[in-house]
Amino acid sequence: MAKRKRSSDNGGCGGCLAIIIIPVLIVFITPVALLSIFIYSLFKYFSITRYYHPFKKTYDDFWLNKEDKDEYKYYNDVWIKNYKLLEDIDSAVEEQGISRNNDGAISTRSKAGKKLKADFDKAKLKEENASNRIYDLQYIPQTRWEECNKYLKNSWASFIGIIGYGIGYTYLQLTHQAGISWREMGFDIDTINIIITSMLRINWFNIALIDKVELFILSICIAIISWVLTLICSKPLAMLTPYPPEVDIENIDLYEGKH
Repeated sequence: MAKRKRSSDNGGCGGCLAIIIIPVLIVFITPVALLSIFIYSLFKYFSITRYYHPFKKTYDDFWLNKEDKDEYKYYNDVWIKNYKLLEDIDSAVEEQGISRNNDGAISTRSKAGKKLKADFDKAKLKEENASNRIYDLQYIPQTRWEECNKYLKNSWASFIGIIGYGIGYTYLQLTHQAGISWREMGFDIDTINIIITSMLRINWFNIALIDKVELFILSICIAIISWVLTLICSKPLAMLTPYPPEVDIENIDLYEGKH
């Protein structure tokens, strides 16, 4: 019975410790995380977009370059050629009365069947390889745009979060450390002077006088607001350059990529 009680006590202490540690971690991690996300996202955005600047604000910005276009056209021709070849082989199978297996594959019991089956497999492999490469090239402009947009979105949202956290943190420091009573403050030059003077005197790294619950709530709210901003303004890059369409044989030469 004593051991069971000790275990229960340890569990209670662990729970209390977690209740204390988690809010503390949130308070300190939130500004650090926002700053880290901002710096990393901004660095990634500029490191990627340096290949595409200056933006023309057209589909050209992330479009395929000449080498990619030539590759797309080559594989498109390969796909068409082998697709037609597969149709011709299917027609030959029907005309020659060659049977098929239960899975629909060409029977290889006859010499003609073996040859047609070998030709079919070879053409099918080329057709699939060409189709896969076309698919990759088809979405390159959109993939480039989406990658740049992701980092721009994260840097923008984290920047707003940093500003919001800074304002809230300043308010709490002025309230609790400088002892400013906001209800008694007016909107005049004296108020501005008091705020500036207080900001120069307080120790910004001292959070001993700040209400910890208020600081915790501030951290939670800023984290939520930053996340919500990424949902509300999910495509900030659209203000700089439009989202490109999928590449196809009809529009491939309408635009000229840089990279």
